[in-house]
Amino acid sequence: TWSAAADMAASRASPSATLLPRKGTVLVAGGDDPHGTSAGTAELYDPATDTWSAAGSMTVLRQVHTATLLESTWRVVVAGGEDSQGKAHSSAEVYLPDLNAWSAVESMSVGRTHHRAVSPDGIHVLAVGGRSDGTAPSHASAETYTPAPPTPPVVTRIKKAASPFRLVVTGGNLQDGIVVKVNGTPRGSSVRVVSSMVEARPSTRSG
Repeated sequence: TWSAAADMAASRASPSATLLPRKGTVLVAGGDDPHGTSAGTAELYDPATDTWSAAGSMTVLRQVHTATLLESTWRVVVAGGEDSQGKAHSSAEVYLPDLNAWSAVESMSVGRTHHRAVSPDGIHVLAVGGRSDGTAPSHASAETYTPAPPTPPVVTRIKKAASPFRLVVTGGNLQDGIVVKVNGTPRGSSVRVVSSMVEARPSTRSG
């Protein structure tokens, strides 16, 4: 049987809906609003409480796109779709559930709308078919998205004159945007995570 669930905050046609198993929620993103305009907003449905909450806004307004869960990181890769005029997007972006935020990633080689995407191994995304707009011939092409591997940052210098010390972090691919803080004395210092940045920063200085 079917039973009513709470209404979304916004009306949407052709959005994506992706289960986030680790959090037990459903991510609904984009779509077409009642005025025929592609949407960029997203929201999360919690079945335990039958409630919706905001999930940030995508970097691009899109509908008829794909949203693929990567089980290796529990992130969602959103790719392609179309704008309000029916022109296909080649752009892609990633939803970061721990930050409830979106980050752009490398675009596909062609614009794709009405295409399909799947993760065959929980790490990569395979995008297939689609078309460049609503009336264009369909694509036979396919392509694979590979996330950039995370690399640890390097601590290059710590000033001794003050406590807490100044920590200089350079290099690395900080995909999760970790911010660290140094406490203690030269003889017994410690490093702890204090928050997460909204955006990853490949070179960061804190002082």
